[in-house]
Amino acid sequence: MTRENFEQIYRKHYPKMYRLARTMLYDADESKDVVSEVFVKLLRADEEITYTTNMNFDHQQTLYSAIYLAPVLGKYRPTLELTYDQQIFDTQGYGSGQKLNKPCFGFGMNHRYLFSQSLMGVQSINGATRSYSGFRMWRERMNVSLMLRKSFANERWVVTLSANDIFKTERERWTMYGVNTEASKDCYNYTRNIALRLTYNFNNTRTKYKGTGAGNDEKKRM
Repeated sequence: MTRENFEQIYRKHYPKMYRLARTMLYDADESKDVVSEVFVKLLRADEEITYTTNMNFDHQQTLYSAIYLAPVLGKYRPTLELTYDQQIFDTQGYGSGQKLNKPCFGFGMNHRYLFSQSLMGVQSINGATRSYSGFRMWRERMNVSLMLRKSFANERWVVTLSANDIFKTERERWTMYGVNTEASKDCYNYTRNIALRLTYNFNNTRTKYKGTGAGNDEKKRM
């Protein structure tokens, strides 16, 4: 049905249909909604309509392990984290056409440089292989970020300059597998940013007060 034909039918029949609905429902707003729904179905008569229903599942188990290394090499303080996770979930038993329980591997590498007692720089690289969560499959992802921290006046003032997702690689990419249906998303959520933060620390020096041991007097009385 063309738009012109639909408009002709709408102008010709809407007043009559509205009056009929009003005599049956005795409510103006409800009558408008009913008649509008009829015309919407007429407009979409040639289109395919997909109905989706949410279904809860009673449990989900995941195997997870990690290795964390943090050597101290002078002013260079790197950290490395390697992760493994795998969900134990029978997605096909719930009607999905895909078996979504393959293992996923991730890594996080932080290169931390202590240039001086008040100046520190960090380069972070994080990534993961294809992973699975419930009925959703997440595609590969990676993020590269930088951070520079400088303190003044014995940590009273701290200036931090950071840049996140420098190469614009952290995209949201996933596919959800249902019963004879698939839904997917592939977009960039604008996670790349540069931030400058200034922090002032109150009471940044340690107190010189020492307790007098008031509890000792109570012990002597007992």
